[in-house]
Parts: sequence; C-alpha cells; structure tokens
Amino acid sequence: MSSEHYRKTLMVNLSQTEIASAINASRIQVARVEEKMQKKGLIEINRRGIKINDLKTLEKLKQDPQANLD
Repeated sequence: MSSEHYRKTLMVNLSQTEIASAINASRIQVARVEEKMQKKGLIEINRRGIKINDLKTLEKLKQDPQANLD
C-alpha cells in the first residue's frame, strides 16, 4: 500500500463535558460542533471516544477558527 493511501487515525477518549470544560464552552456547543465535524467526515464519535479521521483539516481549522464547517 502506498503512503498516499495510508491514513493515520487518532482516538481521543474525552467526553463532551470534559472537552467543554477544557475550552470553557458548554456541552451543547461542543455537541453541535462535533455533529458538524462528523457530518464532514472529519471525526467519528462512538462510546469509546472520538476517532479523528482528517487531522490535516482539523489543524487547518485550528489555524483559522473562522472557517465554516457548514
């Protein structure tokens, strides 16, 4: 398999409440953003945590917080 097709994934084992507390936001705000990210395919959410599928795009969003997820 070529390195172009290999996609590294990362698991984050934090609850919405823990994330909200860390960034001084409400759990509802975190849930809304997570839902948008999941619809875009950037993350997957399950009982075990959050699987990050597209770290590059998330890093770009970090650099440009005004970027629109809609």
